Amino acid sequence: MKTIKFLYTLMAFAAIILIIFSCEQEPVNDPPISQEFENGSKVQVHDLLLVANRESGTISIINAKTMKKVRQIKLPKSNAQPTYLAFSKKRNQLYVGDFATQSIWVYRAENFKLEGRIPIQKGAFHMWVNDRIDQLWVNNIISKTISVIDLNSYKALKTIALPTKKQIPRITKNAVQHDVVISPRGDRAFVTILDGPSRSYVAVYDTQTLRLRASAAVGGDAHTFISDNRLYVPVQNNNKIVVFDVSDGLKRVSALSLESAHGITANKDFLIVTGIQSNRIKVFNKKSGKAVENIKTQFNTPHNVTVNKDGTTLLVSHSDKQSMKSVLYRIAPTGKLKLSKIINTGKNPFGVVSVY
Repeated sequence: MKTIKFLYTLMAFAAIILIIFSCEQEPVNDPPISQEFENGSKVQVHDLLLVANRESGTISIINAKTMKKVRQIKLPKSNAQPTYLAFSKKRNQLYVGDFATQSIWVYRAENFKLEGRIPIQKGAFHMWVNDRIDQLWVNNIISKTISVIDLNSYKALKTIALPTKKQIPRITKNAVQHDVVISPRGDRAFVTILDGPSRSYVAVYDTQTLRLRASAAVGGDAHTFISDNRLYVPVQNNNKIVVFDVSDGLKRVSALSLESAHGITANKDFLIVTGIQSNRIKVFNKKSGKAVENIKTQFNTPHNVTVNKDGTTLLVSHSDKQSMKSVLYRIAPTGKLKLSKIINTGKNPFGVVSVY
């Protein structure tokens, strides 16, 4: 009997050793990007700013709190040209539009490992994601189409062609889709269509039927941004930001002044817009529409902008094939900007996004 008990004890001990050994042999994943070590301490980081470096084929990841570049990702294809970025908090995924390979590359945001590829048409450019409707809209500026991607299936629901003359009578063969945003409720998508140097259109699509609902003409080279029930349309060639009330339709309510108005973002209080040719950044109070800051940039071509999750840090990409400069500013509660860090992210810093 003692012999049997001893054998059972020996077998149990061997099983425990085997379990411990097996656990030690489990593959260890790379630590997520949300973990850094500063001064010997483990710091959780959930506040990142990303830059797509178009000529380098890379994505730079910046800690918004420390303002340090913490990682650089190389896209899978050697000829890749990352233009614009979008982040889904619901899925914790980053989407990278690749101009050269007809691709949206999908990365897991906690460790930035590649998860897959979504095929699209030619010339991936501005894009926008909305988690309420599980859609990603991408403008393909060579194919002159919009890819509407269902993020449940990671396939295109539809590829939308340019509006016809019946829909927009003055549209010409020169027209091309450019910028896009989706309303916070997810019911409408607003696409700017550039049509020569002096005219653009804001086209409003229903995100369920994917049909054109309305349109409005604005000046040349228009971009777009949405905050609450206001649609802001920087019109570069007309030196202004046209403001629409989109709570019920598309109603033009005012215009703000800025020479070569182009890149645009906002925090809860302020609208921040770049003058891409005038090399300026102008900050407007969203409630009053009054300018509270207007600064000259240190480098040429301030292109795209984003703010971090609490709206205290601004990232500006300075785009040009020879440029490598991305600049970080602190945003004061008054809307004033303080230049805080200049980072060489990669060649031709282009699209930017906040990951949180």
